[in-house]
Amino acid sequence: MSKTDIVKNAEKVNKIVDIYLKEKQEPIQRILDTVGEQWFSAPANTRTELGYAYMGGLCDLSLRICYWLQKLNKTMEKNIPTDSLMLVGLFHQLGKAGMPGQDLYVPQESDWHRNKGMMYTVNEDLKTMSVRDRTLYLLQHCGVELKDYEYQAIMLWEGQYSDENRVMRYRENPIALLLHWSYIWVSTQEKR
Repeated sequence: MSKTDIVKNAEKVNKIVDIYLKEKQEPIQRILDTVGEQWFSAPANTRTELGYAYMGGLCDLSLRICYWLQKLNKTMEKNIPTDSLMLVGLFHQLGKAGMPGQDLYVPQESDWHRNKGMMYTVNEDLKTMSVRDRTLYLLQHCGVELKDYEYQAIMLWEGQYSDENRVMRYRENPIALLLHWSYIWVSTQEKR
């Protein structure tokens, strides 16, 4: 993704925040001040086979998920507030940006690995925590107050299949399901 495209995505995010997230503009601005540049330029994944493993891939993926969240919400007639859809759609993987001044994913230095599609590696200098936990930490750190169903949606964006999510299996709220389905759909549709 070119730097011009990254700037265009940043403008789209700012427009979404201005239109749909007015009540949370102050904490969202803290997010953008804290890790925004990293979030706009971070890849969504380390390997090309997983999709969006390019500079700016995380924001690109998040914007596409926002589109599908709205579309599924309307199709399924769930009437979930648009501000909630946009908040979880944009920031459900915020932790992939890393921590202030430290990217989670750093460019792979090995030609052999890059030739196999492993474009990035995890920054070993960061304290180990899951993307989900880092996301919730950053949101909390920046003062974003989540409704319980938004929190659960972020917890379950990858689905309820992991052992840590087993307790929520078959008890997901609608936005958690819509986020997961949107993520799966968008992730499988990227041209690789």
